[in-house]
Amino acid sequence: MATLGRRAGVAVLGRLRLSGLPAWLAWLFVHILFLIGFRNRFVVLFEWAWSYFTYQRSARLPPETVLYPGHHYGPSETSTIGDELRRNAYLRIRSLDDWRRLMGG
Repeated sequence: MATLGRRAGVAVLGRLRLSGLPAWLAWLFVHILFLIGFRNRFVVLFEWAWSYFTYQRSARLPPETVLYPGHHYGPSETSTIGDELRRNAYLRIRSLDDWRRLMGG
C-alpha cells in the first residue's frame, strides 16, 4: 500500500488490486486502524481531514529545498525537491497502471 498524492494510491492485498481513490481510502483506513487508542485515532483523523480540506501541506518540504541525491543529472552535486519532482518519474506515479508501465510490466 502506498499513497501517491491527493486521492491517489496503490494497494495490492492478496488478489485484490486497488488504485486511485479506493486504494488511497484503504491506506487511510488501515493506518487509522493500527493506531492505539480512540484518542490517537480521532486526533490523527481530524488532522488529516483538516489538512485535506484546507489544502495545507504542513508535512511537506518546499520545492526549493536543496537535496544531495545519490544521482547526478548534470555538473551540480545538489538538486531541489522541485527538480526531483520534475525529473524523477517515480515521484509522478498516480495509479497502479502508471507504476506497472514505469516498471516495464
